[in-house]
Formats: sequence, C-alpha cells, structure tokens
Amino acid sequence: MAATLGPKAPPAGPQSCYESSFTSGDWILLLNRAVMDVEADAEGRLRPRAGAAWRSEPARGEAAVHRRLAALADAPDASIVTFASVHGPLRRLPHAVHSATREATAAIMVAVGQQAADDSERARDWFERGANGRPPPGTEDTLALATLYAQLPAWIHDAFDRYQAGEEADGGAAPDFFTPVLRLAPIAVTAGANLAAHPEAIRELDRAVVRRAFRLNEWMTRVIGGLEVVPDSLAEIGGPDGFMRQLLALLPAAFPPDEGAGTLDQDSIIGESLGDWREAAAEIGARIKVIDLARGALGPSGITAGAKRGFQAAYAELAGFWANPDVAASELAERARPLLLSGLVVDLVRLDLWPVRRSAIAGLYARALLAAWADLAAETPPLACATPGCPNLIPSTRNRRFCERCGGRRKAARVRAIRARRTMVR
Repeated sequence: MAATLGPKAPPAGPQSCYESSFTSGDWILLLNRAVMDVEADAEGRLRPRAGAAWRSEPARGEAAVHRRLAALADAPDASIVTFASVHGPLRRLPHAVHSATREATAAIMVAVGQQAADDSERARDWFERGANGRPPPGTEDTLALATLYAQLPAWIHDAFDRYQAGEEADGGAAPDFFTPVLRLAPIAVTAGANLAAHPEAIRELDRAVVRRAFRLNEWMTRVIGGLEVVPDSLAEIGGPDGFMRQLLALLPAAFPPDEGAGTLDQDSIIGESLGDWREAAAEIGARIKVIDLARGALGPSGITAGAKRGFQAAYAELAGFWANPDVAASELAERARPLLLSGLVVDLVRLDLWPVRRSAIAGLYARALLAAWADLAAETPPLACATPGCPNLIPSTRNRRFCERCGGRRKAARVRAIRARRTMVR
C-alpha cells in the first residue's frame, strides 16, 4: 500500500481495492472517476483505443494523485497515455452545464420528470389496450426506455419490488437503480435511439415483464419530477439534477449537433492532447512546490535562504504584494497557507466539486486539486449533505450522507410513501 500512496510512487499502476481516494488515519472520502483506455494519435491527441468503452469506478488510491500528475510534466508520451488510461481524462475546464446555477437546472429537471411521468402513463395505457396502431405521439422515447428496462435481469425488478414494499427501508441499503446508467450511457444512447425509431418492438415482449418495466420507469420519472422520495444512491450525487450534470460532464459530446442524437462521438469526448496534460502537470507541480516550501518552513529544520527567496516570490504572486524581507519564513508560511487553500477552493468551485459530494464523478484535474488541498490542510475536505440546496456539511464517515435534520425528514417521508402505496394496493 505504501508504494501506491507514497509521493515517490510511479505515475501509474494497479490500485488497491481497499484504498479510498483519501486515506490517512481516519480520513475517508470516496469519489468516482470515468475511465477509458486511450492512445495518442500522430498529432499527440488522446483518443479511445479500438473497442474501448467508458467505465465508472471508485477513484481509489489517489491520496497522492496531485504529485503523480505533476511528475508527468516532462514524462514520455507513453507514461501520460498509461496514466490517462488508469485515472481518466483531465476535464480541466468546467462543462457548459456547470455555468448554470443548480437551482435553474434543478427546476428544468423537475419539469422534465413530470412530463416524462405523464408520457409514461400514456404509453402504458396504449400498451394495455393492446398496443394497436401507432403509439401516442411523443411517447416513442418512453417506449424505448420501457423496452430497455424489460430486458434487465429479473433480480433488479425483484429488488425494486422489495424496495417499493418497504422491506429494505429500515436498516437495509436501498438498491441503486441510477449509477449503472452512468456506466451504460454510451451503449444506451445508441440502443435507445434505435428502439425509439421502432416503438412497436415492445409488442413482442412478455406482457408481465413489460408491466414491471413500466412500473420502474414511472417510479424513476416521478423521482426526477419531485413526486417521490429520492433514494440515497441518487441523493448522494446531488439528486436528479446532480445526476444529469454528471452525465453531461462525463459525456459532453454524446449528441454531436451535426450527427444527430444517438451517435456517440468518442473522439471528441476525450479531446485532450499530450500538451494539455503537460501543461496541467506543470501547473499542479508549481502549486506543489509552494505547498512543500510552506510545509518545510513550518518544519523543524526550516528552509534555506535561497528557498526563502523563492518562497517570497511565490507569496508575492499569491498576495499581490511583496512581504517585508525581514518576515521569518515560518511567518510567511502561515500567511501563504490560507491563500493557497483559498485558491484551490476557487478552482474547485469552478469545477463544481466544492464542497465535495460523495460518489461524485470528477475529472482528474479536479481530483488532483482536491488532493493538494488535503495535503496542505492535513484534513479531510468537507462533505456536503446529499440533500440538494442544504448548506450543512457532514462528517466524512463511510455511511453518512445526510445531516441530522435532512436524515430525519427523509426517513419520515419514506415511511409516508410506503404507507400510501400499501393503502393503494388494498
């Protein structure tokens, strides 16, 4: 494990399945990363290897990822390609969807979910009447989704039925019906477009299985539309709005305007060059150099006179003015530390990763900034309560997702929803 986490570890290599993104003493924080096996073309741009597909996985073993990234500033091309295939793309610039406020995109998602719920009811009525003729206009996408859900393994539908019955409401972990969508999105985009062009294909499926698919789809649309309690697995990544923001950031070019929906342009998804990687590595390396100077100045041995002169220049860049040359290096470090932390936070806010949401999918550049913050602060970055809009922070424990107030409200709402469904069944 030391070889994986240590600052002198190689830039890329196997990651231990037991390591969190940040693990030191009682620090526990787990993010996710989106990864694809890549190669460099003749122009030095990264592109997917033949047959490669996106995969979403926990970002384990990344306590020192900022130092590993910095080591790539002068690394051979092959080292960068290997590192990118292990840790995923940089995603150094925020995606356009992040320029809109969460409140604005959340309102859009609620409206979309409620309309989708109505479309699902219309599609189900058409199916129950015998699925004769063309389906109601505007329900083609709904029927495509229902066809996809009908082909899911039976255990997923069984788990959903138990969840709906409340059998896993007390003490049991709710099944995760949303995270797999992030992993299957590239495939589902094309498959869904093909099915939407032929909605009548649903007639060939077993009617009992299709009914279960409609139940699952209608529940999902009601969750998105704010009409059902958001399950923990979806709430922890920011609810339906957070889920969609992550999906769009993960697949920013999934729907090229010139190609039409359903075409996945994976070359443009990567869109990063070896030069971009070296530039990012150099920028992270410059921050690490100042962090190490600050830590050295506060250490028992202090720093040399030459290092202090470099530290004074770095402080002048951070603060916008030169400090008195008689200020001790340790005092300079105490002044620089909050400025360094604030600069990292500013960039993390810009990348939509502050405060941290557990299980969020983040690009490598943002994860490196977060690792640098933890390195300098010597503490776990704050975790946001999973309830959208809640300003409270929570301890970084393994199973904690909500603040005390939101956790109590969710439990009460979940009990009411289960009782209401049982009353309807009777």
